Amino acid sequence: MPENCDERCVNSTIISRAYFSSYLLCELWLDYEKQFKTVKTWEFDEDEEIISEHKQVRNALYNYGEKKIKTELSNSFT
Repeated sequence: MPENCDERCVNSTIISRAYFSSYLLCELWLDYEKQFKTVKTWEFDEDEEIISEHKQVRNALYNYGEKKIKTELSNSFT
């Protein structure tokens, strides 16, 4: 561990990795079970509002009735 890495640094890393792992699992589940794929930011038209892939996954979870998972993923994102 780097010398200047304190407890906050370690905790932030753990939380970030846990969130990203959860996000990727949700993304894979949506693809496998619901054939849902995110739209990459560069694939949006100029006049469309760009929605991040992370938000697209959270919205899809909500739309497919996985409201609790969406909420837990949102909570760990912030």
